[in-house]
Amino acid sequence: MSELFQLYSLVYDHNQKALIETKNINHPLIQILREVLTEQENVLKELLPKLNQASLLINDIKEPITILYHNYDIVHSIFRAYERAVKWMDKGNLSTANYLNKLLPEMKVSLEQVGDTLETMFGFETIKYVVPSFYLSKAR
Repeated sequence: MSELFQLYSLVYDHNQKALIETKNINHPLIQILREVLTEQENVLKELLPKLNQASLLINDIKEPITILYHNYDIVHSIFRAYERAVKWMDKGNLSTANYLNKLLPEMKVSLEQVGDTLETMFGFETIKYVVPSFYLSKAR
């Protein structure tokens, strides 16, 4: 099992936990969050089998990887809006906000580890348009 597969499996686990936690919440921001998480789930289901192939080429995985990073940025932004709604306006579920507030940074750490692994495997010049620079240790 490749290191990339293991790291992206962690991202998938975080994704699944977030989807389960938000399943029965009827809030407009959570509905948007779930749409993005569902897209992320589908991309991960497509990506994970490719990571176990013997000859892994960046061209085979760059599109789904780019989508994952962009989706995380959207998830993070929408979650922050939901968290503000819960805390400031008393609208929503505080326990879910607290749970996601711990879970999403874990997902980000996994994405940062993946970024560093991709950079080691393929080089910065190859991945600079695939992985946003603030997910790479050189830029952090």
